Amino acid sequence: MQAGLVLMLELPLAAVLIWIYQSQLPANAGNVRRWLGPGLSIAAATAAAELGFRAAYGGGQLWPHILAALCAFGVYCAAFAVGWWSLSRLRQSS
Repeated sequence: MQAGLVLMLELPLAAVLIWIYQSQLPANAGNVRRWLGPGLSIAAATAAAELGFRAAYGGGQLWPHILAALCAFGVYCAAFAVGWWSLSRLRQSS
């Protein structure tokens, strides 16, 4: 599974985004809320990277890696934007 290589490259970005996300959670947030979003975003980014590899078949040697990294990066950004939006809604409701 070549998507694991993309995951290893983007894991530092994911670690920073997860740290920012978790530092903004309320103190009474449970473990499910604390880890479900980041876990799902990593799984979705890995799946997007795998789909990127499959979609770029036959485009040269480097193109599948570039497309997979771009797909995974886009999913990371989208997932954490949704997480940040839900955090702002959580703060407004409390």
